[in-house]
Amino acid sequence: MINLFFLNNILILLINTLGIWLGFWVYLANRKARVNQLFALMIIFALLWITLCYLSGTTIDNLEISLLLGRLAYGVAILFLIPFYFFSTGFLREEKKFHI
Repeated sequence: MINLFFLNNILILLINTLGIWLGFWVYLANRKARVNQLFALMIIFALLWITLCYLSGTTIDNLEISLLLGRLAYGVAILFLIPFYFFSTGFLREEKKFHI
């Protein structure tokens, strides 16, 4: 039978790897663009949020650590919203250039 704990660890690792790759790819496409910087920061906070939520659920044997990780996840969720707001408003203001 498949070990779900192992499968969850693989999925978290895959999500973090793909997220970090996407964030760096967008950032390196144009380092000076504010939208690219905000997107990379948003990805970092989102991955940290996902990881903290996962870790808070897996440390059930130590309730204090689980509670601390859950509270940190809420803090990171708020930090995620700041670059998300500026990214969404900045992305809408940029001139659209479509290359065919």
